[in-house]
Amino acid sequence: MPDLTPDIAEPVIAACEANADEVAGALSRALDGTYSISVSEAGARNTAELPAGWNDGAGLAIVISFGDGGMIALLPESTGYVPGWCGTPDPTGTSKLNTLAQELSMLLVPDNLLAVEFGVARIENMQEALSRGGLGDGATCVPLTVSSGQTSGIFYLLWPLTHPMRVVQKQGSAVGAEANSKRPVSEEEKSPVVASPSEPIGPQQSLGHFSALSDGDFRRLPAYTRSLFKVTVPVSVCLATKKQAIGDIIELGLGSIVQFDKSYDEMLEMCIGDQRIAEGEVVKVGDNYGLRITSIMLPEERFRKVHRSL
Repeated sequence: MPDLTPDIAEPVIAACEANADEVAGALSRALDGTYSISVSEAGARNTAELPAGWNDGAGLAIVISFGDGGMIALLPESTGYVPGWCGTPDPTGTSKLNTLAQELSMLLVPDNLLAVEFGVARIENMQEALSRGGLGDGATCVPLTVSSGQTSGIFYLLWPLTHPMRVVQKQGSAVGAEANSKRPVSEEEKSPVVASPSEPIGPQQSLGHFSALSDGDFRRLPAYTRSLFKVTVPVSVCLATKKQAIGDIIELGLGSIVQFDKSYDEMLEMCIGDQRIAEGEVVKVGDNYGLRITSIMLPEERFRKVHRSL
C-alpha cells in the first residue's frame, strides 16, 4: 500500500473525477438532495493555503482508515447540505449514513488503496475533530465542489490522519457529561461506539466505525471485481400473490376487489429480480413508505445424491 503522502494526490484526483457521478449519487441518496460533484480547478493543495475559517463550526465527517493512517472527507454544515437529522438520525438515517461512508471509502480513493475501516459522524467542531484525528499542519487537501441548483459548497478530502477513527469516537455522553456535571469521564465513554443500522443514535453521538474486513465482505475480493457491484438490479417488495383462472382475470374491471389470503400485519418479502432475499415490515419514511428488514433469507440448499462407484 502506498504511503499517504502528497504524492498520491494525482491518483486521488483521478479517482474523484472518474467517480464524480457516483459520489454525487451517494450524497444525493444519503442527504436528501440532488447534487453534482467536480474537482476544484486548483486541485490538490496544502491545508495552510486554505482560507481562514474553512474548518470552523460543525460538519459531517466521513473517515477512511487504511491501517497505519487514513483520510477524512469533510462536508461543512455551512454549505447547507447537511440535513438536521444527521445529529440524531433514526434507524433509517443511520443506515443511509453508514452506506454513504462505505461507498465513499471506495469512490474517493484509487483502487490500490483498500480501506480496513470507515466511519461517519456529525461533529460539532471540525477543527477540534481534525486535531483529535491527528491531521497535522501542511496536510494535503483535495477540494471537491458540491453543487445543488444555483448553490455550491466545498467538500474537503484531507490526509494523512494518524488516528482517523478518533474523529468519529463517541462524543455525546463523554463530552456532554463532562461539560455539564464536571464528573470524570470513563475510558468506556471515550471509546468509539460501534453502531448498527437498527440502533438509534443520540445527539452528537458518532455513528461509529465499521470493519471493512468482516466475514463475507466484498472488500476481500480483488479490486478488478468492483465493477460487478455497480450492476443495477431491480428491487421490489411483494405485498401478496394469488393464482386465478384466466376467465376470472378477464372479468376484472375498475372497482373489482381481489382478495388475498394474507393478513395486513404479515411480513412482506423483498425480491431481487425473482429471488426472495429478505423479509420486513412496512414503515413510514417522511411522505413515503419503506421496508424495515427483519430477516435475511438464506439461499435454498439443494442436495444431490452421490452414488458410490463400484
